[in-house]
Amino acid sequence: AHYVESPQPEESGSLESTSDGAGQRREGHAAWGHAGILPVHYHHPVYFPGGRRQNRHNALEASARRHGVFHQRVGIEFAIASLKAGKGALIADDMGLGKSFQALSVIALNPSLKSVLILCPASLKYNWAAEVEKHYPSLSYVVIDGNAATRQQLWRRPSRLKIANYELLLHDVEPRVFEWDLVVGDECTRLKSWKAQTSKRAKKLRRRYSLGLSGAPIQNRLEEFHSIMDFVIPGLLGPGWQFVRDYCIKNYWGTVVGYQNLERFKAKVAPHFIRRLKKAVLPELPDKVYTDCNLELSSEEWRLYDAVRDQILTLIRSNDKLQVSNILTMMLRLKQIVDDSRLVGESIASSKMGALKEILEVAQEHKIVVFTQFAKLAIRLGVEYKTLVIHGGVASKDRVSIVERFNNDDGPRVLISTDAGAYGLNMTAADIIIHIEQPWNP
Repeated sequence: AHYVESPQPEESGSLESTSDGAGQRREGHAAWGHAGILPVHYHHPVYFPGGRRQNRHNALEASARRHGVFHQRVGIEFAIASLKAGKGALIADDMGLGKSFQALSVIALNPSLKSVLILCPASLKYNWAAEVEKHYPSLSYVVIDGNAATRQQLWRRPSRLKIANYELLLHDVEPRVFEWDLVVGDECTRLKSWKAQTSKRAKKLRRRYSLGLSGAPIQNRLEEFHSIMDFVIPGLLGPGWQFVRDYCIKNYWGTVVGYQNLERFKAKVAPHFIRRLKKAVLPELPDKVYTDCNLELSSEEWRLYDAVRDQILTLIRSNDKLQVSNILTMMLRLKQIVDDSRLVGESIASSKMGALKEILEVAQEHKIVVFTQFAKLAIRLGVEYKTLVIHGGVASKDRVSIVERFNNDDGPRVLISTDAGAYGLNMTAADIIIHIEQPWNP
């Protein structure tokens, strides 16, 4: 048996467990945000392209990019085995362990998957395109982007992969009428709500198989995990009302206060769920993993950006040397507009801040340092996320105490900093760094 990590209350250290009059065990919410151990047994043969039964790891060594590390090959094999058995799978590896590579390998190793839809947050669409180009450039793909007319043409362009953000399920008819061999749900915690229209549309997609990817499949409540698994394998845990009846404990007012029958729950989920944490596969990992998050400004952001840019061009064409300082100031305004229009006194929703929120929600089990060039933005983010902030106005002795709080296991998991925190401070607890702007000195 290979052992993979999934939610288990006993390891969390925050389990609330009591018994009622009937001796029924009650297990509290807090435990379910943490990882435990579930055995997954590979007892069935795996068939690879060509219909021949092959040695599993040898086939993956030859076909799934030789640079794939062992835990990735195990994940690829696990997903292929699930699909061959007519089921979906959820790869819930920690952030940075190569879930997208594993998903693309599953597709590349199975030519029968001729029509694949990859759903992801809007900020990750072009990351997926880059992953395809990097690992499997022979896979044809189309990124669904642009206005409605453009998207309609892109949906109908021949390709093996279509890469789209979840929101398009609400606006475009094509993904709902096409028949898909596989639908990949990246960051599938987007589907955690039973009632959300995005979840309902995703679950109604006409597909043979589903593959879910998430670094944090259980964020708050076990009911959210049911909704995700209902996308991965429809009906596995029954309809919502049945799941609540079988696995949830309610108080007098109908509020879920705990969970029951967890061994039966885990037995149902285990064959379709695999999770590995960074600390478990650390020797296999590269020193650092770099990810570019490419974003598209909204039409409102573009209008504001273009207006300032036009002013800059007018000043440049005037050839007035006295305007140099004004030009440099206005160029800084362009960077601020791209970050968050509130920095220049506007109130347009920020694409970057939306992407940052998505990342922080997904990486809930990580310690994260967010760097920004602008102290005003750092302070604003510190207030919004109720977390630690370091900027030029913070005294040196206070910076040390802030970092000590952050490095403490029980301390806040996010630290917002300007370049003032980039030198001489040891943020050893951080395993993710986010640069809101391209740093001048990487």
